[in-house]
Amino acid sequence: MPHSPTRSIALLAACALATLLAAPTAHAARSGALLFARDGALWRQELAARSVPTRLASLPAGAALQRLDASADGALLVLHFDHEPFVAWLVAGEPALRTGPCRSHARLAPTAGCVLCGGETNDLIVHVADGASYALPLRLRLSSFLGPSPPELAALLGTDVVAFRRHGRARRVLARLGQVPSQLMVAPNGMRAAAVLGEGTASRVVGVELDGDGVPRVLGGPGAPVGWSADSTWVLIRMGAVPPGLEGAPDGGDDDSDGEPNTEPADGSDESGAVDDSPSPFLLAEPTSLAARRKKAKRNAPPPAPLAVRACVVRSVGGQSKCWNHYAPLAFSPDGTEVLLLRDGALYAGTIDGVRPLPPKLLLDRVDGAASWTK
Repeated sequence: MPHSPTRSIALLAACALATLLAAPTAHAARSGALLFARDGALWRQELAARSVPTRLASLPAGAALQRLDASADGALLVLHFDHEPFVAWLVAGEPALRTGPCRSHARLAPTAGCVLCGGETNDLIVHVADGASYALPLRLRLSSFLGPSPPELAALLGTDVVAFRRHGRARRVLARLGQVPSQLMVAPNGMRAAAVLGEGTASRVVGVELDGDGVPRVLGGPGAPVGWSADSTWVLIRMGAVPPGLEGAPDGGDDDSDGEPNTEPADGSDESGAVDDSPSPFLLAEPTSLAARRKKAKRNAPPPAPLAVRACVVRSVGGQSKCWNHYAPLAFSPDGTEVLLLRDGALYAGTIDGVRPLPPKLLLDRVDGAASWTK
């Protein structure tokens, strides 16, 4: 993609300084608004009592909304679909979606003035106001912004996470993962990242410090990261399986079994002292002392249970997690105290605080696919 250094620098400066139209004013009730698809359109629903949904824009005919990301102030929305256009965006106050050269893994700039995404051959920085784009160097994959006001970007180079300047050749190693990840998601503060190592039921979500010396730490799996909290403390993970016996309440009601049970001791034994050797399809920083039992269980393991969905929020440094069975994770609330969950076409809020996960509370019924929560 031809470009001059002067034009590239001007485009990047515009990304940093862009001021977009202000988002609609959020109501004080339950912090913000929901963004969702319904009946072929994109809607905004304030979480104030008796508020009426506002129609924002039409969606492409026949397209299923796979993911919806909102900037911190709600001024820019990035939508991912299951076919062309794969990526589109909506600037607050505009009546229609915009599309560009993005083909995959779109990421919002901290200032919401740009989108960083995968193009046909290179990763690209796209200025959302006019669609101007700047191609990043080849061989770099899954690029992301690095920090709230970054002079550098982060990307994959082989099995390493590297930092690089947008119009330079120097590379600085941030972390060595040991194998090529299929996903990479950098925290808002640019100090940590979550990645997916392995594939299918063998995939593991790892967290790593981006200090050049960080060692990947398993946060969960099989699954993939969905997003980071604004303070870079929590990672929201979509798990790909539910262990037998943890199916939860079938109606999504107030049964505590829809949350992560707190009754199993960390050593794998029950109250009588008997050890449960059954393999778990999840891995949430499990104690290494279980290795021998896993080997034995693998030899005598029954056929794996059918894959299901589970939402987990995990502290990025490890050691604390909370899960909701049969709910798909979508986003954090603007204040970072709750997570947005999807089940049977309805949106729920799951509270992060507390010893046990409380049953999610219904926020909105009848949505089509992905949704987000913004100010």
